[in-house]
Amino acid sequence: MLCAALLFQVIGTLSAQEQSLGRASHPERIFIGSRADHFVDPTGQSTIETVAANPSLFTPANGRTANRGVSPSRGAAFWLRLRMPNLTLENSWVISLHESRIAHAVLFVPAEVGWRSFDWNPKDDYAAGRELLRYPAFHVDAASIAGQEIFIRVETNSSMRAVLWLETERTYAATYGDQSLAFGGLIGALTALFAYLLAIGWALKDGALLRLSALVLSFMVYVVADKAFLETALVPGAFDLSRMASLSGSLLTFAAWLSFEACYLKVRAYRPLLNRVIKVGIILLLIFGVQVVIEIMADVRMIRLYSSYIGLVALAAGVGLALAMMRYEWRRSLVFLLCWLPAIAGGSARLLLDAADSLAPHPLVVNAVYLGAGFSLLIFGIVTSLDIQARERRLLRASQSSEARFRSFADSASDSFWETDAKGRLAYLAGQIDSQTLGVTHKSDFIESMRGTSRASSTQGLAVLEKAFRERTGFRSVVLTVQEKSGSDRYLAVSGTPSIDTQGRYCGHRGIFSDVTKEMLLNERQMQQQKMAALGQLAGGVAHEINNLLHPIINLTRRVRGSFDPTDGRRYQMGIVEDAGLRAQEIVAGILTTVRPTLQTSPLVPFDQALAKAVDAVRPAIPAAVELDVKIDHMDTFSVPLGEVLQVISNLIANAVHALRRGGRIEISLIRHAQRNGATLCIADDGEGMDADTRRQAFEPFFTTKSTSGGTGLGLALVYRIVTGWGASIDIQSEVKQGTKFVITLPDGLRNTREEANGHAEPMSDPGDR
Repeated sequence: MLCAALLFQVIGTLSAQEQSLGRASHPERIFIGSRADHFVDPTGQSTIETVAANPSLFTPANGRTANRGVSPSRGAAFWLRLRMPNLTLENSWVISLHESRIAHAVLFVPAEVGWRSFDWNPKDDYAAGRELLRYPAFHVDAASIAGQEIFIRVETNSSMRAVLWLETERTYAATYGDQSLAFGGLIGALTALFAYLLAIGWALKDGALLRLSALVLSFMVYVVADKAFLETALVPGAFDLSRMASLSGSLLTFAAWLSFEACYLKVRAYRPLLNRVIKVGIILLLIFGVQVVIEIMADVRMIRLYSSYIGLVALAAGVGLALAMMRYEWRRSLVFLLCWLPAIAGGSARLLLDAADSLAPHPLVVNAVYLGAGFSLLIFGIVTSLDIQARERRLLRASQSSEARFRSFADSASDSFWETDAKGRLAYLAGQIDSQTLGVTHKSDFIESMRGTSRASSTQGLAVLEKAFRERTGFRSVVLTVQEKSGSDRYLAVSGTPSIDTQGRYCGHRGIFSDVTKEMLLNERQMQQQKMAALGQLAGGVAHEINNLLHPIINLTRRVRGSFDPTDGRRYQMGIVEDAGLRAQEIVAGILTTVRPTLQTSPLVPFDQALAKAVDAVRPAIPAAVELDVKIDHMDTFSVPLGEVLQVISNLIANAVHALRRGGRIEISLIRHAQRNGATLCIADDGEGMDADTRRQAFEPFFTTKSTSGGTGLGLALVYRIVTGWGASIDIQSEVKQGTKFVITLPDGLRNTREEANGHAEPMSDPGDR
């Protein structure tokens, strides 16, 4: 808004000049350029006497403002002749020539004898310490010029135009101040726009915005130098520097404009060959800009003579490029042309004044480049701001969509994702393993939180994590045993890597949690199986050796015993030895049955009958304080070995009785499925129940809770083996102090052939071992 206000102020100031052209006679501000006849002295040797004596040298104005383009040679003089209007004598007047690149100007006014001259030379003014003006201004009294024919001699290295104004001193001071304020405001607005675009472009790494900021900077330098603010206000007396900045700034502006256009319209992506042609043009403009500086230092002129044509070619190339890109980026091309139309029109009008001296230099046309370019930069700055906001909204939506997609993936994945900040605090956690599962909170210390929820067995793993965080290194598959809020253990494999930003700074760690509980339990089970296999081999070897010793002992004892008379006491003693040998043989068989179940055959019985017989067999062993409730549905669709059912029921009942301790209730139910084939066998008690750890390890070999009662830990392991051997499944439903229920799901396709039954091992273990 500030830039817009300042730009409109420039427009208003210049519009006031235009309005002064049509005022009546004797106003306070009169445009007199259209009254001035003109003459160009190529050598600059003509004197006022010579010029005044030869009226035919001058080209009549005929109401047109003189325009002779760029000065044709070094030292050439541009003469103006005009008759002044009748003026009010009470006012002091100022004749000003609004061309800021004039090096020297002299006003000649008729005197009683000869001519009276008023000299304007900025270099002499600077040397004398006088105030520097941006363009020539001559202060004269009305009596000396009213109705008189005056001459003005102008030396310039730039454009020769008769933009002459006649003003009262008060009006001149106000106009000069308004112009300085307006152009100063425009320069300030361009500076702010440059800083804004540079900051945004640098932050976003946006090539188009960076090129646009370079365009704003080059145009700002051109305005500062071309309107003579550089040598009069910023660096007083820097006349050559101002010329260099003005000419090279205009060429650099065209180069920056073409570079910005090519980047904004994505020419490189769609038309690589055209992009290379534009690059060649940009390089030539940059070379011309450097050559201008060299020419001014060497006091020669070549590029300046053709700079207007170079500018027109650059503008035409830009328009042609935008039209060519309509096929690929029509929206951007259309926006570009609409936004830059004022600058193209204003720049073309200003350049045509130098290229075609037949055009009259209207004040608004002379300043059209400032108005058009400033207006275009303002519009494009607004468009760029809106584009950045739209891009931010798109990026925000894309980021939110990506975050939602990532979170969805994380929630559906078996792994979980975590992230910490540079101080090691938890910043992000998503997935199956959430903060509630781990018992950690947002912004809590990651290592300390994991230490608080991990078992003592995870000390080594925590040390690895702590070292990795301290040294900012990565780590993989560090297994921690974490205690959940439910009390059960969970094995987590933690992997992570340090996060480094684009500046090379450490931002924290990122990684994943993998739930490896099943893998760890499977590994433990395999180790137990390997242990049992090794134990079985050991037991087999021991049994073989003991049997080798027992056979001769038993056989010889029987032979010796048979040789004694039945009434002989020695016969009785030998019988004791024989019984002891047989007992030892049974012990060896029991060891083999416990560690490596023996193969036995058992008759096939319908499942409901086998269950009833098994319950009847174990009922006498149930204490009187325990109530047994049995419900068996008719189920004769499949048969199982009777001995296996007895083994399963005896072990489960023994465990239930142990859990009841002081008495309670045991329920046995066989329920046939009404909607589908198969059945469910449930053995439930209202005893002490199990915690999560006990449930998880209940079917593992050698796991027992009967440390004082001598349990072997093989009872439920054998139950599990038998049930899964049927093709059924078994599950435990239990909570501490809430009782326990074993649920055996029997499918319709239960293995029930005699061949399979004969192939089953009937484990003969000690009932009651958990």
